[in-house]
Amino acid sequence: MGPREHDNKNTPIPPDDRRNILQSEMNNPAIEPLAKTMRKQCAELRYQLMPYTYTLAWEARHFGLPLMRAMWLHYPDETRARGLGNQFMWGRDLLIAPVFTKGAISRVVYLPKADWYDWWSNTKSTGGQHVTREVDLATMPIYVRAGAIIPFDPVRQYTSQRADDPTTRRVYGGADGEYTLYEDDGTSQDYLKRRGSWTRLT
Repeated sequence: MGPREHDNKNTPIPPDDRRNILQSEMNNPAIEPLAKTMRKQCAELRYQLMPYTYTLAWEARHFGLPLMRAMWLHYPDETRARGLGNQFMWGRDLLIAPVFTKGAISRVVYLPKADWYDWWSNTKSTGGQHVTREVDLATMPIYVRAGAIIPFDPVRQYTSQRADDPTTRRVYGGADGEYTLYEDDGTSQDYLKRRGSWTRLT
């Protein structure tokens, strides 16, 4: 049993009613195509960012830095960044702003002091201020810090699938940047013996 989401009462919803609500939302013809698009887009982005995320996992093991980071971790001197609990950094360079409000058509995002690029449109914004990003069910705001170097893989269907195209580098201008890409064989435990490769990019 759970509280009703449409009012402030804690009256439990009967199991049959909950099942009907769930089925009606799952079969909503307006939502289904968007959900499929978003699922495909997120799955592809997961594999495309695998080198970036894999490097973050190595950083987490060796330096104790989490993959998902509170804003204050990289922007401790910014008062507005320190108090934010509804957006976060994925590593040092990607700012993620999930949309929580049902039916939202826009999302206010705080960009710390720097230049930032919208991941989807590549539009450049000046930081140190709040910006309003239009959203829909298929769009989650992602911003990239100027100076970032993001390794970007071709789309895969599974992690070990052979990729014919090379890993590319997305370089976001407007500031000096550096990045160290970590790679290993991806299958053995040799990383525990510090066997891998580190490519420093500037």
